[in-house]
Amino acid sequence: GFTRARAGEAEALVRLSRGLDRPGKLGFLTFVLPLILDSICHKIAPRVFGPNVFAMLQREGITFRGIIWRKRRDALLQFVLISVVLSGILSAATVTLRVALSMLGVSPRQVLKFAGIATAAAAAAFAYRILARTRHMAVADVLATKGGSVVKMATTVAK
Repeated sequence: GFTRARAGEAEALVRLSRGLDRPGKLGFLTFVLPLILDSICHKIAPRVFGPNVFAMLQREGITFRGIIWRKRRDALLQFVLISVVLSGILSAATVTLRVALSMLGVSPRQVLKFAGIATAAAAAAFAYRILARTRHMAVADVLATKGGSVVKMATTVAK
């Protein structure tokens, strides 16, 4: 009866709660980063992107399975959005660099190899700074340390 009818919701609740309390890198990737992206995307396009998981848990009329489905949809849309933006930036940078290099008479291959290595090093350094501060902390500890603002934490780490 009731147990069978609610089994899917109970399973979804367990999945949600497990996803909210993972320490270290996995916690950052599965909880902190999605919270940051949810906050930014929801502010930019609230009709397209839902609020973060905590705001959705406080809404009446949405099931745990509904929250999981919506967050998966939002994550897919965020991935597509980030991919399109990065692709556009990369295309614009490539065209600009080729024009500048042809004007200077420098080989594009040499410069592009160096630029790729420099970009990868900068991204790795940024990720290391974030992860070094949160390595042995549970997600709740990270939020408490930074006054509850995940976006503020990422901005602080970036400085």
